[in-house]
Amino acid sequence: MKTFTIAHDKVSEGISIITDEKGPIIFLGQKGNGRMSLVKLFKFNPAVIKDNMISEAYLHKVEVKDKETRKVKYSYFTIAKPDKYACKAIARINTSSPQPMPGFWKTLHGEVAKKVSGYGFDIIGERKVYWQDDLVVFEPGSIALIGRGKSRLYVRNYSGCLKQIRKEEVQGFIPDFN
Repeated sequence: MKTFTIAHDKVSEGISIITDEKGPIIFLGQKGNGRMSLVKLFKFNPAVIKDNMISEAYLHKVEVKDKETRKVKYSYFTIAKPDKYACKAIARINTSSPQPMPGFWKTLHGEVAKKVSGYGFDIIGERKVYWQDDLVVFEPGSIALIGRGKSRLYVRNYSGCLKQIRKEEVQGFIPDFN
């Protein structure tokens, strides 16, 4: 699956990684003032990194089971190298903003599944303004709305490639959409 980052009112190819003492990771959320999530590379078949970016990947779910009962104790996702082409797309949706304002995203059409989640907040006066930082999978044809303050961005999956679309185009897929 191709990977994308949706942030600051634009869609760009690839997801950036950082390297810490544990190796290369995708860092979601905010340290301290929120919830951070770290997504590691799958150790048996890691995604390819070029210029600190991952351009194609597969989200591999790892389940840790109890040795006695064999029931799943917990699970987490890692980033693996894709073994085949898929019409789905992986995206990091980050709704933070240089000017502190609340951010959100939601699915308008089809399925956009949140897999890993982080968040943060900024303080304006006495109130907290939250933003999201999520790793999601867009199914083919899915449309999501990403918002910050009064800003709105509509994104659609065209056969594994995420593109920004206009509000009028959304109305073509969802007739009663305003």
